Amino acid sequence: MKRILLEPLRMQIHQEDISVADSWFELLSVVHMMAMMTLMEANSKLIPDQTVPSETVESSDDIGSAVDLLVKAAGYLQFCLREILVQIPPHIKMKLPVDLQENLLEATYIQSLGQGTEMQLASAVGCKNATLSVKRRLACEKLSYFSQAHHCLSTCDNLNGYEKKHLSFIKWKFLEAKAAAYYYHGLITDKGTEPSRHINAVCCFLAAEEILTESKKACLNFCLTAPITRLES
Repeated sequence: MKRILLEPLRMQIHQEDISVADSWFELLSVVHMMAMMTLMEANSKLIPDQTVPSETVESSDDIGSAVDLLVKAAGYLQFCLREILVQIPPHIKMKLPVDLQENLLEATYIQSLGQGTEMQLASAVGCKNATLSVKRRLACEKLSYFSQAHHCLSTCDNLNGYEKKHLSFIKWKFLEAKAAAYYYHGLITDKGTEPSRHINAVCCFLAAEEILTESKKACLNFCLTAPITRLES
């Protein structure tokens, strides 16, 4: 599954002719490309070494490196938003390609942080020493990031095929995080002795199951949206 997690981020790198004579635009293009290349490097950390047949899962070092690279890419994108884009005159901003529009940059910046949190959650789930509180916190952080990213991307104008697939991916991850947040909150709530806490826990589990079903449908929609994606376990 992790092998395709960064695909919507990586596939934003495509050519689009634009003629703008502005030094800030040139700087924006360069820093944005640095962010995209960093995301591709993070993606490569999650692809198993084909020369080692027994290697079917990513090592903790690779996951840690991928998280660091995601944070690094988010830093580049934040710099684009906070330091460069604000310097570009409005009449030039109107000519920017979709990839460099403010809302899409914001969505990608937040998504990078969200996917880093997702990997931390996956590591916590596989760690016996990680508490339920830690898992719930990470699930809620992931939910917050993908909720913000979905809002930013859904407000973009003139989304093309790639951006529409990107939006379907974020919706899938948002629902997945929401289901996890309800699930871990239910586990924590169920530790109480009061009958009301058990009832609340059951409600959380039911909500998590319902949202997880929606998440699976969103995943299928993402896979079938062109270009078609094949999930790998």
